Amino acid sequence: MKLFFFFFLAYGITSFLVESVMFSKPRKWLSKNEFFDLLLRCMFCTGFWVGAGLHYYSSPFNDCFGNVWPNAVFDGFFFAATTWFLSKIEDGTIFSSKSNT
Repeated sequence: MKLFFFFFLAYGITSFLVESVMFSKPRKWLSKNEFFDLLLRCMFCTGFWVGAGLHYYSSPFNDCFGNVWPNAVFDGFFFAATTWFLSKIEDGTIFSSKSNT
């Protein structure tokens, strides 16, 4: 159950940072820097940093490797992949009933 909570928490935060109208002004200001411009347009990239940050909150994968940095990197990649996957489902890119022919 904790894992699903973290799935949707990571997706919600990432979606807020990348797509939200409420965050558009801070995103526009941060986009003056090329790094943040690229980061805040990419669900996978932002999802990585959100996942790494959530690790320090209370990750469902704590103590997988016994060291804090490998766990944060693992959580970053895991939640980056899940947020990207959920965004593709939402966009209709994956599991769409539309025919590509």
